[in-house]
Amino acid sequence: TRQLSLTETNVHDVQVIHSALNNPTNPPRARVLQFYQLHHHDEFIRKIVGAKFPHAEEIWLQNCTIQCPQTMEALSEFLQNTTAIKSVHFDGFKVSCDESFQYIGQALAVNPSLTTLRLSNMKLSPIMLQSLNQALNQNDILTKLWMHRVKFLDRNSLDTTLENVVNHTTEIRWYPVPNDHIRALARALDTAALTSRLRHLEVGSSARSLVCLFKALQQSKSVDHFELSGFSYLCDNQVEALAGMLNNNTVINGLFLRVCSGGNDADDDVMMEGTNLRTNIRPMFHALAHNDALHTLQLSHIVLCDNDIKVLADALQKNTSLRELTVASANISNAGTKYLSRALRRNQSLTSLHLGDNSGITAIGLIELSKVLRINTGLQYLDVGNDLASNEVAVQAITQALQYNISLHDLACDGGNGPDELERIMSMETRTSMRGKQTSPTILGLL
Repeated sequence: TRQLSLTETNVHDVQVIHSALNNPTNPPRARVLQFYQLHHHDEFIRKIVGAKFPHAEEIWLQNCTIQCPQTMEALSEFLQNTTAIKSVHFDGFKVSCDESFQYIGQALAVNPSLTTLRLSNMKLSPIMLQSLNQALNQNDILTKLWMHRVKFLDRNSLDTTLENVVNHTTEIRWYPVPNDHIRALARALDTAALTSRLRHLEVGSSARSLVCLFKALQQSKSVDHFELSGFSYLCDNQVEALAGMLNNNTVINGLFLRVCSGGNDADDDVMMEGTNLRTNIRPMFHALAHNDALHTLQLSHIVLCDNDIKVLADALQKNTSLRELTVASANISNAGTKYLSRALRRNQSLTSLHLGDNSGITAIGLIELSKVLRINTGLQYLDVGNDLASNEVAVQAITQALQYNISLHDLACDGGNGPDELERIMSMETRTSMRGKQTSPTILGLL
């Protein structure tokens, strides 16, 4: 089996399992080894990790409680000797004695293949953080840290650890991040602005101190991918700081903003009822006009009015670096679609446009998009954000426009792939053969 999951129900079968795992002629082939809800079953865990798992790439210790230091020592030896491991996940993991976690730190520090450490639903004591710091300082392969609902119990340890994390990892994913932790992360980024290895940063937070984080990223010379989710809306000073990041940062090429009204990304410490409040995102769009580093911009569930889209469209007419734009679930109307279409008459550098889940785009808006397809030579992917199967007039307009377009490779809609006729017309052979034919007067009138 590729995955071996062991729970409390397997404890009574420990001898059978142990014998099977230690069969010299048929060693375990599991690539994922999961211990789940094993509380104070130390002897069982020691017997399992005493076997060799030469192919194990992922280890999960999920909702487990370890009582004896000897078990932690056995886990440490297992992690050191299993050289195929790429990811270790501690989820709701508890130890009766924090000092015994040092064994894990020693193993993570020397494992030659481990790249990713995941910590979920844990309270990290100073001793546990010392073990984490040891691993990061000594293991150059361990470069990805994912944290979900993690609480640092000591302020001094928090600052020291985050400085260490920013300097030694290339990827951080942290959901949700409380207000004081955001400030500490911003301080760490400021301190390591010139020495950090960090390139990929994802945070889920609606903290007031996001301004500090945006300002810290203005000076960062390493982070080139930034994702923010878990917020209900951004206030004016936060958007101004975000715009300042686009104005001053010359490294970030991917920016992803996603509103979240609750769930795994949400910050429990912040009320989320503000999802109906509209973010004034225009300062960020003004900054986009003069930014020459950003290649990807994704905005999800940020409600935009027609004037917001107009400012975005004006920025697109000036911007020449952006390659992929996603404006999903943003309440875009036909008027907004018209503004974007006008921008694409001039902008030939954008290659992907995603307008998914915008129910305000009807046949009228789709016809506006079809007009620009006749003259735009840069767009390769277009998600029209509507169910084309229910818009026969729009299908005809886009079908006719594609006869003159040679750059578009893929067309998508909320209803899945387009109708069969649209799929057929997307083929280069069909589009080439139909060029030069007389266009239907009815379609010409619509266009």
